[in-house]
Amino acid sequence: MTQFKDSKQTMGLFLTPDWLHDYSDMEEALVEAAKGGFGIIIGFARHMRQTVLDAEVRAAIKHAAETSHELGMKFALDMDWCHWANISVEREPEMALWQLVSEGGACHNGQFELCVKYEGKAPVVVEEISAVFAWDAEGKVHVLSPDDYECDQSSFASDFAWPSLDDDQAVSLHKPRGMGYYCKLNGRIKAGNYTRVRVYLAMRSSKYPDVSSPEYLRVQSDLLSFYNDVPMDGVGWDEPGKGGSMRGHKAGKSFLAKFQEKYGYDLRERLLDLDVGESHTAVQTRRDYYAALVEMNFQAQNAFNQQARAQYGEDAFLGTHHTYSGMPMDIRCGVMDYFKLGEVLSAAFTDTGWDVTRHAETVYNYTLVDSLRKELGKPLSYVNDWSKKPRTVWYDYYTRLKMLYRIEWFMIFLGRHCENFPTFPWDPYWKDVTRNAEQLESFRETLPSDLSVHSEMAVWFSWESQVCHERSWGHYVRLWVTCNYNLAEQGLEHSRFFDYVSTAALENAEVRDGQIIISGQSYRRLTLPYASMVSAAIWDKLKACREAGIELIFIGPPPSRLWDKEVPIDQDFAEWAGVKRVNAAEYDAVLKSQRPVPSMTDWEPDKADFRFPVTAESGTECLKDIEGDTIGVRRKNVTWFSNLDPRENFYKHLASCAEGVPAVTHYGKAYYRWYASSDSETAVLVCIAPMYAVLHESFDAKESRFRLEGGTWGMLQVNRSDVTLLLGDSGTQLLS
Repeated sequence: MTQFKDSKQTMGLFLTPDWLHDYSDMEEALVEAAKGGFGIIIGFARHMRQTVLDAEVRAAIKHAAETSHELGMKFALDMDWCHWANISVEREPEMALWQLVSEGGACHNGQFELCVKYEGKAPVVVEEISAVFAWDAEGKVHVLSPDDYECDQSSFASDFAWPSLDDDQAVSLHKPRGMGYYCKLNGRIKAGNYTRVRVYLAMRSSKYPDVSSPEYLRVQSDLLSFYNDVPMDGVGWDEPGKGGSMRGHKAGKSFLAKFQEKYGYDLRERLLDLDVGESHTAVQTRRDYYAALVEMNFQAQNAFNQQARAQYGEDAFLGTHHTYSGMPMDIRCGVMDYFKLGEVLSAAFTDTGWDVTRHAETVYNYTLVDSLRKELGKPLSYVNDWSKKPRTVWYDYYTRLKMLYRIEWFMIFLGRHCENFPTFPWDPYWKDVTRNAEQLESFRETLPSDLSVHSEMAVWFSWESQVCHERSWGHYVRLWVTCNYNLAEQGLEHSRFFDYVSTAALENAEVRDGQIIISGQSYRRLTLPYASMVSAAIWDKLKACREAGIELIFIGPPPSRLWDKEVPIDQDFAEWAGVKRVNAAEYDAVLKSQRPVPSMTDWEPDKADFRFPVTAESGTECLKDIEGDTIGVRRKNVTWFSNLDPRENFYKHLASCAEGVPAVTHYGKAYYRWYASSDSETAVLVCIAPMYAVLHESFDAKESRFRLEGGTWGMLQVNRSDVTLLLGDSGTQLLS
């Protein structure tokens, strides 16, 4: 039986075409990984004509797994369908993914002409006209059946203006956003007087599968069986939600059938509700649709991973991250419920880049993975860190930053070809990779497993509140992400940490003894960013928190309605916060009148400075920024930051300091966090220096006064009368 290393540090192995014929170069990479202290290798077969479906790839993977075992490392294989499923889709079109793409325009005397841009990079065909909606002169919407209209289709490519019907004139010039391939619809409504029409086309792609289809589920099962005799220790799904679009809605023949079976209606008849309107029916449709997307991805990956467990053992490594390309795209892909989807994995996972994203995004992803680990009860957490232009200072800084969130090493660039990233172990930064991975492993081994990191508050991770609004509210997803990025980064700057909690966990939380207990963690403070819609269960929980004296903090658009009942809550919230009644629609109108808002295809702004002009009632405290402007209100234990992104003002205006955290006197800029257990007087303090900084900190904690000098990080054991430096870099000194 193979004796594996205990190391949990993970490295990806990119298969190179040459390695299909000569394994020596691959062996050299694996040997260097073993010398570098890595304990887990994940194989990636990408960007080659051959895929994991081919015998040559399978043979190379088998050799990589056997070599890894000889070197004491475990081996898992990434089987992300994005790099192989197109072959199966071409053979079995029934399992193809659809994009439901819409276009609207004028209707004159029953005639309409629309040009819909094809969606997808692979061969795409129009599978069906999924729905046609028409507006009469009074503005009422009608759902047209195929018998109500006739329509001719043609296709053309264009990078210049082409004619189309318009509201004000029979013919106008419409300019495409660039070179594109279009489906042109010339239609006639047989009866009735309509002024506008919107058509939804199902565009079938030969590249992506509908992972809910029986055909796809059979193919993924066959794939695992194909690797049955390869001695692997797990599998991976890197970003399994691909295939989304900001222009369309993911679906498929099987998906639509299963949707109707579960929810009792044909989604085609309500497609307009996914984009337009704030009625209870529209909100319900969006909630059903996005929940169905999550369930589709969950069921597919769960079936695959359960089979992998049966094949490779109950302790199989099952990864990787569901985070893909930012929350708006993750929503369209149906992978935004990281908590639900994380249940099928063996550890908590997220992903972030060091040089193409800002620091706040990395801190947010570290916070998120720490929260996933806690709520899901996972033993480990990983963040796939990457950089196209690495620097030693980045490796050193982001590695020690992981110590504050109990994150292991995970990088995927072992190989000769790594998607234009550094190619290890031949890149000169390999020494930084191995040094930092070994450092994290030492940290993991030294830190007592029964100690948990302190978090002073819970923050609701409310993707549901965002998707329930119509598409015109899409900019709030961008702004919600900005707010969360800055909330996490400011928490790090103040060494005050929080845990994200899912909707399900919050709904099932218990309020007791002035605390809210969520997934076994206790908090006296709960923050809800952009909670304009909440479920009835959450609203009842917030009522109980308010009565129990738990601090409730709201940010951005005010709570206005429930998403599962046709009940307004804006008056209740106004009384809680001590302000004049205001709802989310009024908030939105003021925002749009004063500030430009990002579209769904923009990226998140670095900050959002909009301030909503609240009208405070008598007895309500107004919160001010450094310039004296009102940024929110507080009444008793309810605080509302009425601006979109409070940033540094958030921690400045918290009602009290973090409970249970020893007082710290700063004369440096270090970040620190406490690890402790509820039944021990001993705690571990982890203190790190920011990027380009050196540790210079004094502490007053547990009746002990001490200083850390020099170096970049230190790990100390602290009890009532004794302080011990457990770990640190060569320059770190403990001065009593």
